[in-house]
Amino acid sequence: MLRNYLVGADASGIFRAEAFTDPAIARAVELLHTRPAGGWTVASLAAEVGMSRTRFGTRFRELVGEAPIHYLARVRLSQAAGYLTTTNSTLYAIAQHTGYDSEASLSKAFKRTFGQAPGEYRRESLTRPIRIAQTMSPQRGTDF
Repeated sequence: MLRNYLVGADASGIFRAEAFTDPAIARAVELLHTRPAGGWTVASLAAEVGMSRTRFGTRFRELVGEAPIHYLARVRLSQAAGYLTTTNSTLYAIAQHTGYDSEASLSKAFKRTFGQAPGEYRRESLTRPIRIAQTMSPQRGTDF
């Protein structure tokens, strides 16, 4: 089951298996997935894994396939999509849990990536499988 998940996640772009060949990059990916609401910057991630900002950014792009902050935005939106389809949490709670300052900022990023508002996505989720954010532009109290 885990192998199937990892293959699917690799194919969908959630992460690339090559990232796990480098312990520092693997740790950064783990941090982004487990703490998406963190106020992450390239500098703070680099410091967290003990690398220079330049080396970290270059290595992350080599192994993951995109810049760290773009990857973080995709993780946040993918997690938000998951919460929309699996919980009754408010949009505000989901925004806070996934690192967005407000419902409006989450809604704007979500619509840009998924082509529909979060509420619309939630309503339609009953009749279709969850979509994972594939590409996006670089912009950017819970009850879970």
